[in-house]
Amino acid sequence: MSAPWQIGIGIVFIIVGGLYPLIAAYRMNRRLSRPDGPTTVMLVWWLAFTLSFPFALALTGVGLLVPHVGKRPPYVAIVGGLWLVALLAGLIYIWHLLRRTRGEHP
Repeated sequence: MSAPWQIGIGIVFIIVGGLYPLIAAYRMNRRLSRPDGPTTVMLVWWLAFTLSFPFALALTGVGLLVPHVGKRPPYVAIVGGLWLVALLAGLIYIWHLLRRTRGEHP
């Protein structure tokens, strides 16, 4: 049985995981329409983050709501892999963004 705080956080994670792609798509649409839009490399890393982060967040929420599923090794491996991809993609995207604002990247 999940504790009340696990249920609340799990539901919030699932909701945010469902809404994040919509918000991210709206923001990227606005950025792509500007003349100084992101480079192809930045777009690839942004898409990798946008695809992995909501899945990791939603599956973490499911793991909190259903603890016996969240403790299974394949589930832990999949969710951990998604979090790793989201972390690396987000850091690489930020790195490219910082390089671009400093003028080191076209």
